[in-house]
Amino acid sequence: VVHRKDRSLIAIPDETFSVTYLMDYKHPKIGKIWRTWTTADGTAEILNARTFGSLAEHKMLGLEELVVSMTEDGFTMDLRWEDEPVRHKLLDLVGDLMLCGVNPLKIKARFIGMKSGHEMDVDMAKQLAAAIQVN
Repeated sequence: VVHRKDRSLIAIPDETFSVTYLMDYKHPKIGKIWRTWTTADGTAEILNARTFGSLAEHKMLGLEELVVSMTEDGFTMDLRWEDEPVRHKLLDLVGDLMLCGVNPLKIKARFIGMKSGHEMDVDMAKQLAAAIQVN
C-alpha cells in the first residue's frame, strides 16, 4: 500500500493480474472516471492512449501538437476514446513498474490506483521488489 492524503495505490493478491485506476480531475471532460484493464483486454486498449496535461505546460515544452492538452473546457485534439486519459494512467502504472524492474504482468495481483501518479508507482515498485526478494 502506498498512500498520500487522498491518493492511494494498492496491490491485492488475486488469481490473475489486473489494474484499476480511478481519476478525479476538476475538468469538465474528465471528472471522476475509472477503468480496469487485464491482459485479456489486449494491449491496444492502453498502448495507444496518449499522455495528457495542461496546454500551458505543453506549450512551454513545445509539445502542444504531439500530446493531448487540456483547455478550460475540453482538449486541443479529439480523444481516441472518451476515457483516453484514464487509459493512459493505466499504461503509466504498468510502464512505471516495468521501468523500475518489476513486471506487474507476472504478479498475480489486483492493482488499484486512486489519483496516484509516477512517484507513487515508483514507491509501489520498491515495495514489490523488496517483497519479491524476501520470498
